[in-house]
Amino acid sequence: MPDWRALTAEQLAGLRLPEARREEIVQELSEHLEDEFVTLRQRLPEDVAQHQALSLLARSDVLVREIRKAEKEDPVTQTTRILLCGIVIGAVAFLFAASALAFFKGGVPEAVEAASGPAALRGPYHWLLHLAAGVWTIWLHIIMRPRYGSGTRTAALAGFALWLIGALAAATWASMGFIPPNVLLVAAVAGLPAWILGAMAGAWPYELTERKPAQPLKAS
Repeated sequence: MPDWRALTAEQLAGLRLPEARREEIVQELSEHLEDEFVTLRQRLPEDVAQHQALSLLARSDVLVREIRKAEKEDPVTQTTRILLCGIVIGAVAFLFAASALAFFKGGVPEAVEAASGPAALRGPYHWLLHLAAGVWTIWLHIIMRPRYGSGTRTAALAGFALWLIGALAAATWASMGFIPPNVLLVAAVAGLPAWILGAMAGAWPYELTERKPAQPLKAS
């Protein structure tokens, strides 16, 4: 019979929890796996029962995520990660959009100059707005992950959602004559890839700093 406690402790080593609380979880989960093995052993050969019980532990990345959610990550740590990754998103989006707008200047100079003249691009409030939007984007990514999963696909969806909200808001102002239509078009075209790439760039370090179990366990 496998050492259920040792296997469970190895798989849950990545949890950011007090040692005493981690030990409680390891003890409870290992007892559950042993009980599951005993139950399966009543109707299955020992090797098959052991394989099925181990398969539960092999999916412990799900258990880690659920336990972390239940235990609540340190608010300071979580806030710091959100702010830093949001800054990455805002910076990447700003730089990409600025480069794209500079590229488009040859085709519609008046529109681009009105939307992003040299003074506007250097204005600190543009940086601050992009950084704030970057924090909002990483927050969107976090709340979307339970539904769509982690990874670049969900990050891209979060970036698209941010761009869509901004585009609709700008279109509202354009419909009232406050923003010229050509300015809106250029900003929307430049902003879409900027926010999608920015979201993907910021989500990568966010998920990288979310520790997983040391290594996946293969049922055997």
